[in-house]
Amino acid sequence: MTQNIPVPYDAEFQSPIPSIWRDCIIQMVEAFKDKDFERLNTLPYVQCIDLAYAAEIAKNIDDYGAHLMSLAEESWHTSVCLYMENESWQAIIDLFTVEEGRSDLILDLFIIKKEDQFIFQINNIYVP
Repeated sequence: MTQNIPVPYDAEFQSPIPSIWRDCIIQMVEAFKDKDFERLNTLPYVQCIDLAYAAEIAKNIDDYGAHLMSLAEESWHTSVCLYMENESWQAIIDLFTVEEGRSDLILDLFIIKKEDQFIFQINNIYVP
């Protein structure tokens, strides 16, 4: 990653995923790739997720019929976020599989800023 992508505050346009969020997103994808749902609840700044719900999300990946892989650098070229209001964002992360490379699967996140920290809520992984 050669440039620093700032956190956007313009609700009219989609923006690239900010650099400051990327490590956390990579860790979330790794937890789903490894089917280690307990790890999701140990990640700093990731809102606790019900393990049964995390397993339901993983079933979407299984039903897709491919194996999730680590997030590729290429994902940052196509993934986007949108500033909503009150220091909150929705982020759509393009996911990659072993079989296809870039897949139709996305990771849908909601991010809120609280006291100078970004808190990540995992909404779902699915094919839009």
